[in-house]
Amino acid sequence: PASGRSASPAAAPVVGAKAASNASAGGAHPAPPPTRPTPKPPTGGPPAKAAPPAKAAPPTVTPGGWVVQLGSFASKENADHLSTTLRGKGYKSFVSEFRGGGRVLWRVRVGPEQDRARADAITHRLQRDGYKGTVAPAG
Repeated sequence: PASGRSASPAAAPVVGAKAASNASAGGAHPAPPPTRPTPKPPTGGPPAKAAPPAKAAPPTVTPGGWVVQLGSFASKENADHLSTTLRGKGYKSFVSEFRGGGRVLWRVRVGPEQDRARADAITHRLQRDGYKGTVAPAG
């Protein structure tokens, strides 16, 4: 080679005047080109700006939703009877056990609904069918 540079295929390409002078200095390995800090890829947004807070759920929604409670019974048989009657009328009725004050009670409930307004609407429908219910948080 007439230029004095190595002609081997493993030689790195020479970039810029400084790199060219280092490569022609006669060393066995050309000097690496000057390094610049590598910009980091974005990680979801600029670090100076915080991401906007997640939109808060409307106050009508709770994690467990809402139920309409129609009664608490000391007898599971009575609770089951009312729940079966309600299911026969198209309601999503169920019986849940409640322990408090040293006794066991059986609650008859309809739901759950994620939206409080829907639970209120069920309460009104139950009233038209002759039942009195109270909206309560599910759980």
